Amino acid sequence: MTHGNGKLFQDSRGTTRVCSTRFRRGGPCISRLHGGFCASPTRISSAIETVAAHVGGGCRAQRARLQLCTLFGFITFRKMLTRHAWLVALAACMAMTVTATASELRPLLSRVQMMAHEYHSEAQWAAVFTELATVREAAARERRWTDLIDAVHLEASVRGLMRGEWETALDLLENTRARFQDQPVQNLRRIYVLMAELHARQGNEQAITDLMQAFRTSPHYDPVQYPWRGGTGPDDPLVVTRPSATGRDSITLSTMERHRVAAQFAPGRPMLDIAGQNERGQPVRLSDYRGQVVLVDFWVPHFVTWQRNLPALRQTRDRYRARGFTVIGVPLIPNIDHARTQARELGADWTQWRVDR
Repeated sequence: MTHGNGKLFQDSRGTTRVCSTRFRRGGPCISRLHGGFCASPTRISSAIETVAAHVGGGCRAQRARLQLCTLFGFITFRKMLTRHAWLVALAACMAMTVTATASELRPLLSRVQMMAHEYHSEAQWAAVFTELATVREAAARERRWTDLIDAVHLEASVRGLMRGEWETALDLLENTRARFQDQPVQNLRRIYVLMAELHARQGNEQAITDLMQAFRTSPHYDPVQYPWRGGTGPDDPLVVTRPSATGRDSITLSTMERHRVAAQFAPGRPMLDIAGQNERGQPVRLSDYRGQVVLVDFWVPHFVTWQRNLPALRQTRDRYRARGFTVIGVPLIPNIDHARTQARELGADWTQWRVDR
């Protein structure tokens, strides 16, 4: 932070400074002044209400009041500002307040999170999308690309992850990705990750692979240089700190890789052809049951929910067994003999495989 000389002025970047306090677009950056005396409460109150009136009332005016109360509550002035200085300071505070799109998204995000746990009408969802469109249009008009991408990310999350509108969400994300592909907008990486997650829900592994390749060749690729020490001589080994993650040292690619793997197990995808041995030691494969309805039950003995569901699973197996329904157990503990004994004792009387890992 650069301290001023006790006067109000604007530097070459258009930042308004009052003494050693800097008013920044998006929020104040405050440093403590030495000495001086406080502005009167009447003048502070008048300034706050002036800004609130200029920004248009409602929630935006309330945000202005809160920001200015915080601002004026901690600043001491070396001397009382002149009338002209107050006007310039008010203009800087107005610019700081009017464009707080992040603050506009926060209540929308909170509302969406609450709506996720309850039933809401299409009219209520339409109102949310209308508000999001308004935020996006304002951000685009004022060329605030970071805010625009955050609004797109929220809308696509709602449509894709909460409402199952896969194609609408992916079209919105793809249009945004194409628009900012060659621009240095950092939070575009969030668009890549959300696209990968939506493709994973659909089981589209190839789309995620193509997306990862596009990300590697884009200016948004984010390889990480990990810290290291040592290597100064034969008795000083080189130690490199690196987390155990895939993705060629990119956090974004690592997350997309996780979604790529998850796509292999999405609903509707064919089950992997697992192989193992049955109780008689004979080799078995899941493909041996092709044409039948098979439930593969991965379990551990101490899993209470699994034990609680056993009676229902036995009832379903007995009801549909004659029509080709089969249950195959795969215990997730090393001692397969102990697992088979426990399965019989608990009533899981179907075949238990030792699966090759």
